[in-house]
Amino acid sequence: MKILVVNNNVLYEKESGLFVYKETGKFFVDLLQNGNTVTVFQFRMPFAGNALLADYNICNRNLEITAIKRRKNKVWAYIKAFFIGFYSVNKSDFVYLFYPGQICNILAIFCVILGKPFGFYVRGEKGITSNLSRFLYKKAKVIFTISPKFTERIKQAGTNVETVRPMMMFTEDDVLYNRKTKRKQFYNLLYVGRIERDKGVYEILEAIKNIIDNEIRNFKMHFVGEGFAANSLKKLTKDNELTNYIEFHGIVSKKDELSHIYKNADLLILPSYHEGFPRVLYEAMIFGVPIITTFVGSISYLMKDEYNCFRVEPKNVIELTTLIMNFLKDYEKLSFISENATQTFIDYLSDKKDKHAVRLINSIQGK
Repeated sequence: MKILVVNNNVLYEKESGLFVYKETGKFFVDLLQNGNTVTVFQFRMPFAGNALLADYNICNRNLEITAIKRRKNKVWAYIKAFFIGFYSVNKSDFVYLFYPGQICNILAIFCVILGKPFGFYVRGEKGITSNLSRFLYKKAKVIFTISPKFTERIKQAGTNVETVRPMMMFTEDDVLYNRKTKRKQFYNLLYVGRIERDKGVYEILEAIKNIIDNEIRNFKMHFVGEGFAANSLKKLTKDNELTNYIEFHGIVSKKDELSHIYKNADLLILPSYHEGFPRVLYEAMIFGVPIITTFVGSISYLMKDEYNCFRVEPKNVIELTTLIMNFLKDYEKLSFISENATQTFIDYLSDKKDKHAVRLINSIQGK
């Protein structure tokens, strides 16, 4: 079967090839190894600071790649994508679209026009219940989502949809059971993700400064990732004389290294303004790391305040400061939060044993 896969993130180009997030790239290869011809379709752009974890080279893996160069002027790139996309859809047996995304909308419409079977992998909430989306859902053969909350919303459009196993490097085999939160002399606080304003990283820095002003200094804040705000955040760290309390690790994508970071973390902080369901929350739950998070996107479906995490409102530095300070003062009381979070993850995956690629192929074949 000839499968056209359309990622909703661009392909990042470096001298050695084209790069995507590792688990996305592995999904492409899994489809290939199930006996299919796989073509990856997307725009390509130079590697940039916001290309967090885009370290998986999809070249030289027997994948067919249609990568359209996108410059500052997007108009020509979209015109080119319009014609090449129509041709690519026409020669495919099935089209699988990561959703939402403008190019995904266009190619889905082409599928309807050409009578080609297609499916969606919905992993963001922007526009997922628009009139166009509802129309396309009814025409799709397969729809998977990253979150039961998204699944419920799409079901209201009157179509079949199910939640699929998340794309991530860690599994149930990596679960750290019965982790106990004990009082320590020193604590490691952790942020993992794109270092951008919308992720709440500036609020984290302000909260750290407030905590130090309150004479609490037995901790270090670890930032793992890269992004457009990384240099600005590093400068603010230096200007505010916080270099002894904040460490920037850059991108960490090797499983053993990231596992070590989570095992040594005492608290994960994720004050994002918007999300689908972030992979880092699964990872923190796997390793029993207590969590402070906003409840944006579909986070509230799995995360419950004062049960498996603590909720903070977006952009609320005072609330974030207070929560972190309370954690540092009464950390030994958080074992139940850690245990509940780990059990939440185990329960969530209990009915999602098949890998994403296997589930997709079985659905296409009607199994």
